[in-house]
Amino acid sequence: MNRTTFGILAIVIAAGLLAWALDHRTELAPPEELAREASAAPAVLAAVTSAVPAAQADTPSTAAPAVDQVAGWIADTQGEDAAKRSAAIRALAEAPRLAALPALKNVIVSGEPRVDRPLALQSLAALALRDGDADGAVREVIRSAIYHGDSDELAQQAQATLDDIEQRLAAKPAA
Repeated sequence: MNRTTFGILAIVIAAGLLAWALDHRTELAPPEELAREASAAPAVLAAVTSAVPAAQADTPSTAAPAVDQVAGWIADTQGEDAAKRSAAIRALAEAPRLAALPALKNVIVSGEPRVDRPLALQSLAALALRDGDADGAVREVIRSAIYHGDSDELAQQAQATLDDIEQRLAAKPAA
């Protein structure tokens, strides 16, 4: 299967997952709450607030991004334009969890090591803090970066992110 066909297939699958997730979603925390939580986080999670675009940070909204918008972000994570790629990785922190996880996992495995992978860790942390991680899927993606990653730097960043998530989720009051 060539890269284009794979990309189209991934987008179609992601769109299907998004449709399902949007149909079964729960209320999301408002951006102000995410920003307040992130401001109390250690240095590894300090950049999570950058995952919320500035225009959204000023206006409270619990609306999930449109399916085609998320599909565009997923496609942009594999693009050649570094600025678009970075913006898309950050934006996936606001996407439905089921759609964002596979895309962020792919970035952890194949993204640019010094920029894309740390951004993916930040977005994964934002997903875990926003939606919780009862099934452990977010933490499993991060653990795979620790154990199967190709750099010590990524493993250290992933371990710090995992520790912060564990600490923050343990301290979060049960809903």
